[in-house]
Amino acid sequence: MVRRPDIMQPIRSGEQWQAARQQGGFALVLVLMMILVSSMLIHGQSSTVRTDLKIARNYQDNSNALAVAEAGIHHTLALLQASDVRFDNLLADNGTGGKLTNLGIEVDPDSLGVVYRFVQFGGLSATDGYYIRVLDNHDETPDDPVDDRDNRIRLRSLGRSGNAERVVEVHLITDGGFGLFAKTKLTLSGGSQVDSFDSESGDYATTVGTSARVGSNVNVHTTDSTVTIGGDVSSGGTITGPGVITGTSETGLPPVSFASIAACGPPYSDTTGISGTYTYNGTTDGDLTATGSGSIVLAPGTYCFDEIKLSGSSTLEVTSGPVEIYLTGTSDLTGGGIVNSTNKPTDLIIYSTGSSLKVAGGSSMHAAIYAPDADLTITGGSHFYGAAIADTITLSGGTNFHVDKNAGSGADLEMESWREIRTP
Repeated sequence: MVRRPDIMQPIRSGEQWQAARQQGGFALVLVLMMILVSSMLIHGQSSTVRTDLKIARNYQDNSNALAVAEAGIHHTLALLQASDVRFDNLLADNGTGGKLTNLGIEVDPDSLGVVYRFVQFGGLSATDGYYIRVLDNHDETPDDPVDDRDNRIRLRSLGRSGNAERVVEVHLITDGGFGLFAKTKLTLSGGSQVDSFDSESGDYATTVGTSARVGSNVNVHTTDSTVTIGGDVSSGGTITGPGVITGTSETGLPPVSFASIAACGPPYSDTTGISGTYTYNGTTDGDLTATGSGSIVLAPGTYCFDEIKLSGSSTLEVTSGPVEIYLTGTSDLTGGGIVNSTNKPTDLIIYSTGSSLKVAGGSSMHAAIYAPDADLTITGGSHFYGAAIADTITLSGGTNFHVDKNAGSGADLEMESWREIRTP
């Protein structure tokens, strides 16, 4: 006979129920603790991922900011090397003047009164890019931050990307350029003398020296042994003649190029800023003429004429500068010559697109002439203080040409040093 199992289970006692409930509670607590630990681990891993991403982003922004700052340096150098550079001009306008005005826009990024030229570059933010300004390498003249004396300045580029900022600074140096240079031929005759001075440091008498830079792309020729060049002579072709050169003589000079000048007129300037005794009609031919003992006095400003002609003892006078004169035709500035009473060549700059220009010097003939396509003649027995660039240049009959080291053209611009700085 087969016995059926009992379908009734024994009834648990109260102690057994209590023990079972305790075991279930422990299990629940254990499960909750495991869930909590898992959540903490997940949260920790998520936080770590976010931190890693933030670090990676900061690192990338930091690297980008340095690259942007360096791009600013290279872009600015390319701009400056493509043109004739005046460090004093760059230092103007709080270190954003001269050719730097062709870079981006002027901004004060930190609202501290320190302005930069800003160019947006890369990134998505409107403030991502490079910020450019120049500073004098040291204050050669106390409390005068815009007056360079040693042909050295600092170019600073601040690069920003996201929240990162890097600052790069380079020292730039220039040789000051040529004070007397002919594209094809420079001829010195009849006892002509060339020397140098520094108009920014004092007058000719106190700063005279023998550091003139003279040159030509083709030929420099002295006609006799009484000619003396106090300085260095460079030529892309030959240096000929018996004249004395106190400095170095270098041939094989790479071609020096000079920017062409756009014709300024017609129309020509009106009579605003012109006084004295002269004849002129800017609405017809643009010819400005003085004869006899007449004079043409120009106030500071920029003028456009076809030609200027001086005859007799008439003069062209400048009492304050700067004055810039643009000429489109053939001009004769002999007569009584040019009188620039500021004694600074950079206060009177003459640009010419004509084919011929004649000048007579004098005790106050301080000027810079830029006529890259003209035949320039400086007549004998005179003194010319400044600089001259032309296609051909002839110094005749004992002309004394005093090169102002601050008025040269064709300067070589080089980067002397590079560094990263921590604060702008």
